[in-house]
Amino acid sequence: MVIRLNELGALFCCRFEHSGRLPDLDDTIGYYHKAMGIVPAEHPERLKILGSLAYALFKRFKLLKERQDIDESIRLHEKFFDLSVLLMISIPAGNYSNAGLSFMERHRSFGQNDDLEPSIEQLREAVRPIHPDQPTSSRHVNSLGIALLQRFHWEKRPEDIDEAISYLRRALSTSSGLEGDVHVAGWLGNLGNAYRDRYVQFKKGEDLDNSMGHDWQSFNRIPEGHIFQAVIQFSLAEMHGIRHSVTGGLHPLDADICIFHVKAVPKTSSGSPGVKFKIAIDLLPQVIWLGASIDRRYKNLSLIGDIVNDAVGAAIKFGRYDLALEWLEAGRCIIWTQTLQLRTLLDDLATARPKLAARHKEIAQFIELASEDSTDFPAFRERLASEERSQMHRRMAEEWDMRINVARLVPGFDGFVRHKKANELVQASQSDPIIVIDVQTSRCDALIVRPGSNEIQHVALPGMTNESAKAVHGQRLRSLQRGGVRSPSLWASVVLPISEALDFNETRALLPEEMPHVTWCTTGYLSFLPLHAAGIYGQPGRRIFDYLISSYVPTLGLLLGASQKPDVSQGVTFIGQSESLPKVSEEMQFIKKRVPSTQITCLYNKDATIEAVRGAMSKSSWVHLACHAKQDAQNPRRSGFILHDGTLELAMIASSSLKYADFAFLSACQTATGGESTPEEAVHLAAGMMTIGYSSVIATMWSIQDDHAPMVAN
Repeated sequence: MVIRLNELGALFCCRFEHSGRLPDLDDTIGYYHKAMGIVPAEHPERLKILGSLAYALFKRFKLLKERQDIDESIRLHEKFFDLSVLLMISIPAGNYSNAGLSFMERHRSFGQNDDLEPSIEQLREAVRPIHPDQPTSSRHVNSLGIALLQRFHWEKRPEDIDEAISYLRRALSTSSGLEGDVHVAGWLGNLGNAYRDRYVQFKKGEDLDNSMGHDWQSFNRIPEGHIFQAVIQFSLAEMHGIRHSVTGGLHPLDADICIFHVKAVPKTSSGSPGVKFKIAIDLLPQVIWLGASIDRRYKNLSLIGDIVNDAVGAAIKFGRYDLALEWLEAGRCIIWTQTLQLRTLLDDLATARPKLAARHKEIAQFIELASEDSTDFPAFRERLASEERSQMHRRMAEEWDMRINVARLVPGFDGFVRHKKANELVQASQSDPIIVIDVQTSRCDALIVRPGSNEIQHVALPGMTNESAKAVHGQRLRSLQRGGVRSPSLWASVVLPISEALDFNETRALLPEEMPHVTWCTTGYLSFLPLHAAGIYGQPGRRIFDYLISSYVPTLGLLLGASQKPDVSQGVTFIGQSESLPKVSEEMQFIKKRVPSTQITCLYNKDATIEAVRGAMSKSSWVHLACHAKQDAQNPRRSGFILHDGTLELAMIASSSLKYADFAFLSACQTATGGESTPEEAVHLAAGMMTIGYSSVIATMWSIQDDHAPMVAN
């Protein structure tokens, strides 16, 4: 039975190598796991399974980037070596190589310094017994060269780059019989990169020529349309730029590269930012895939920021403000939007195709639960159970994707679970202007959506960039420590130009009920800045709040859903923790005076447990949370409110039925301040509460004094 399971695993692994299908790789791992469960601890067959399972997990890590896969791969490699010593069986070069690659991949992905040495050590062992003229040895030699190059990037030791080049050259010299292998083109590219890195560090002129020469050889070996082409194109263009900056003239080869680079630029029609950006935006849900764990999805967010920024910037440059608005919306709050899509959008489908909608609902519920599951189990049986759950999660996500495509064939559902188009997004402005601000490294632009208009107005903001917004953010933090929040630069570079474009007159005194209202939707470091407080405080009428009422929204899509709330109020729930916030009792009394006793539920101190609060929130329209909060920038769904018996996380609230949810008052510090690593995901608690279903939220962007909370609540 063990041998059969092992052979089945090997067959599925072979099919994966040809198909690239994740289910084949999952089946490979599943069969190896089953074999591991029944093979005796010191049986020679266990060695084969350990090595094969470790390699399969390494391959899956390269696809999904789930940390537990690479950790388990390395753990199994170490078990393999221990058992080999115990059984006195020599270790094949391939196993040394696979172990070295696993260490190298973990270092590359997570920057774990102590992975570099074992990576190089294992790859040296893989190279040592191989004859130089043996074709298959070139793969291990190339891997050792890459590992040494990786260490050079971290430690800048000259001997590492020299040795890396030596091994990469040796790999190519022993690659006879592999001339048609596209991997050899990759090895040529690796050698070109190594020469480039040595030139950048030590300025040896011959390294520049060698780098470009090997890149050209690599390009000439790559099949037309292969993904390596774009990589080599970029490398060649980069080297051309380096050589031109050094010589100041045009080398004959550089002329060819100039022509080549121009040809490589995506061809777009005049006035169009290009179909390739559209494809990239449409593929975002695949990068932030529902089949991955929630932690991995948040990590993958860092991969897409530049893509979205480039797309939006190109659209604005070409005057396609409709596309800029669409793409900006598509790149924001992706994970929260996925969560909402798992729970909504099914009512209309249920009317048209009830069976299809019912299966959609089953899959959505499973995916949502599976996304939150921990996969860090110490014991083998628990690891196996975790593996089975993870595989089921991925199969459900694949079925979800397939059924979405089926649903889009239903008449009227071609836009099902797709990002909204501009003609839909402009409907979010029902009574007041919405100002969407895109801030990037070199530019800043506002897109204004007005009520009753399909036109999108563009306002260039040349005085602001993401770096200058970051600087203002730092200044604001320092000024808060001194007791002030004034932002004159924010006024001059952002608020004033937009006010002028909106024809708002800041010199005219207005009563509060006469003031116009605007909604801000900000990006980048502007997400951390208080536009509503911008102004020149020494001059009367030069503060935005003197003539304009501001609100914020993380995405326009949330405003589209806000109009669907029930009209009937279901009362107020007050949650307070006076043990940590001394003025909470006073705050509660103010609320009680203004809300009829039949319309308010108070959960105070020990009564404010997680389950009690969840139950009360599901029955109320308004919720007032007077307690401390915590932000988890790595997984914002685990941010939450600190109650008597623990933290009520946003994920817990999201899983509750909130059909009456309307308004939330977050009387805690910095509940509208997010994490700097993922500003586009709007990670703060206020944005989370809006995304969950509360159409209006009051929160604070900085710490407040205890005396102020009751006053504001009143």
